[in-house]
Amino acid sequence: MMKKVVAFLCVALCAMMSYAADCADGPYGLQITRGEEVSVVDAPKFGDPDSEGRIQYKAGCVALKKDDKIKLINKSCDATWMIDIDPYGEYQKFTGGKEAGELTCTTDGDYDFYIKLSADKGDVLYIGPGSGCGGEGECQDGPYGLQINGSTVVDAPLYGDPDYEGRKQYMASCVELEAGDVIQLINQSCGATWMVDLDQYGYYENFSGGKEANQLTCNVAGKYDFYIKLSVQAGDLIYVESSQTCGGEGPTPEPGYTTSAPAQCPDVMIQAFYWNSYQDKGYGRTKWIDHLNGNSGSTAEELGKWFDLIWLPPMSKSTGGTGYIPTNYSDLNGDWGTKKKLEEMVKTFHENGARVVADIVINHAAAISGWCEFAQLNFGAYGSFKPDASWICSTDEMNTNPMAGACKGKATGNPDDGYYGDDDKDYRSARDWDHTQQKVRDMFKAYLKWLRYDIKIDGFRYDYCKGFHNSHINDYNTDAKAYFSVMEMWDGNPDVLQKHLNDAGWNTLTFDFATKYTAFNNGIAADNYGALKSAGLPGVGKSRYAVTFLDSHDSFQRDGNEFCGEGNSMTVCYDKILQCYAYLLSMPGVPCVFWPHWVEFKDPIKAMINARYKTGVHSESAVSDEAGNGFYKATITGTNGQIRLLVGPNSGYNTKPEGFTLASKGVNYGVYFKMNTPRGDKDTERHDPTQAIETVNADGERALMGGEKFMENGKLFIRCGEHVFDVMGSRVK
Repeated sequence: MMKKVVAFLCVALCAMMSYAADCADGPYGLQITRGEEVSVVDAPKFGDPDSEGRIQYKAGCVALKKDDKIKLINKSCDATWMIDIDPYGEYQKFTGGKEAGELTCTTDGDYDFYIKLSADKGDVLYIGPGSGCGGEGECQDGPYGLQINGSTVVDAPLYGDPDYEGRKQYMASCVELEAGDVIQLINQSCGATWMVDLDQYGYYENFSGGKEANQLTCNVAGKYDFYIKLSVQAGDLIYVESSQTCGGEGPTPEPGYTTSAPAQCPDVMIQAFYWNSYQDKGYGRTKWIDHLNGNSGSTAEELGKWFDLIWLPPMSKSTGGTGYIPTNYSDLNGDWGTKKKLEEMVKTFHENGARVVADIVINHAAAISGWCEFAQLNFGAYGSFKPDASWICSTDEMNTNPMAGACKGKATGNPDDGYYGDDDKDYRSARDWDHTQQKVRDMFKAYLKWLRYDIKIDGFRYDYCKGFHNSHINDYNTDAKAYFSVMEMWDGNPDVLQKHLNDAGWNTLTFDFATKYTAFNNGIAADNYGALKSAGLPGVGKSRYAVTFLDSHDSFQRDGNEFCGEGNSMTVCYDKILQCYAYLLSMPGVPCVFWPHWVEFKDPIKAMINARYKTGVHSESAVSDEAGNGFYKATITGTNGQIRLLVGPNSGYNTKPEGFTLASKGVNYGVYFKMNTPRGDKDTERHDPTQAIETVNADGERALMGGEKFMENGKLFIRCGEHVFDVMGSRVK
């Protein structure tokens, strides 16, 4: 037995020595054994070396049958062998490997074999699906396209940079399809047709089929953009998006607003989520689908009829949870739901009278790999971007934290231009964008315009505004021309808030933390009703720029900034919450209702919103008030009447003022109103705010409700359907 082993080793060693002496560096190929038949498929050199320096050889469109045996072959000497199999692609359709000295095919099909050889990195064989197989003649690397119904071909030229996983991208744009149309990819160099995996984002739900069916079938007629993504290693994909740019040289800008801080704003906003409410945390789950079907506690229809502004959580792909550490701004599929459901919900809000405010996080973002590999961003007609470490502030922790690994020291942007100390302007859980660079500003301008015009978002809530200079907000709002903007500047001093509003060119509102702390946390919570007089930004004459609120996702049940202290607002101070809302919903500013409060106190909140609506109270309404021991009394004058607000045990809240009607009354508060002209309830008089409606009043005078305002030759106009009116209501087009 020992002699046989020694003899075998001698034969093997002699064979290896013969290979080393007689074999040249290729040419290489595959040796296929099918029963008694043996054939060889050439594998010429292919492309550049891979990321680890291996030289690549490709045998493409190899048609295999079950039980075929495959070996590598060096044709210069007929030496055969096998190497390690890359555990990606189609490897599961083969058995065997390096130790067995060969592969065995288990599934009939066409395959591409990439032989990757290296002196020091280890040889690897990657097996992918056969791409461009089935045509006549030898296939080249493109040109590619889409074949519709077996005949019509739409070109798909090379598009932009490779995606973040290295796939080359080809785009067929404005492809008009009917339901039932069949789509395949085509390599126009040889006529080969095939299909790849359908990316499960975008408008994939409008199509059926895929790689296994070797085709896609359109189920919903429309115009689509197809992004064909081809790669040796990452796996081929096709991504389908609704086309927004057909019929012209780019998107047609919708009428824009000259300011994102509307004057005499009558709106009431709701924060339609709370912390991690993509799960039910006690006050309903608030995913997009939940607002559509009512499982959240309100339907989108109900919200649209009672609120003018719907504040949604960050909708871009993130590290997870509520969404405040984004990873891909152009991917709107995440924990809150799909992009398709988001668009359906936005449309429903609009149809029922509300505008939509998106929470955007542009101070910082997380990498998709390590600390400095950022996602490829695609904002359709507004541009594609591939940020890297040079887009990050030089003061970011990437340059100092050993955990940054290979990225340490690579952040070469300018120092952070945010406010206060490093602990405020540096967001240590993610990387800080350098907004002083034009390329960074161009990226965010594209992002906001894409949200505004493609997703139909009406306004923006800017997160963490201590982290970047607020002049950038003015720049972004001026470019996007949104209806509404509010920034999160967490400071309880109204003078400080004014400074930041000034930095932003007074082209945004800000959350009025001064009113929260003065009137609520240190006022009503402490039975100090005198603190309600002249509180916050309205108290210094800047109510137009104030979004007043009681609590938010940041404070509610999360820290000591919560009304009455952490965990106490809905227990110890339960009876005081409606006192705060009586103040919020009666006073100037733009009041914001917090989701758990809406769920808990829906009927009285509706009644107070109705009083505000009927009397025409707005963000700059005049106030006549007085305060003293245990009371605050105010008369607020709107465009169609007055609200009488009585708060505190000594305010006389139980007694209805003469000539007024009760809106809502409870523990230590009363809200009463009177109208100059009768007006219906808010939920019965709603319309799509993005469309203007011509109305005629009792005196026969025409007016416009809603509509999109825009500037032309220095003059303000309003679009109403197909017509355009000047500010006096005269039709000019």
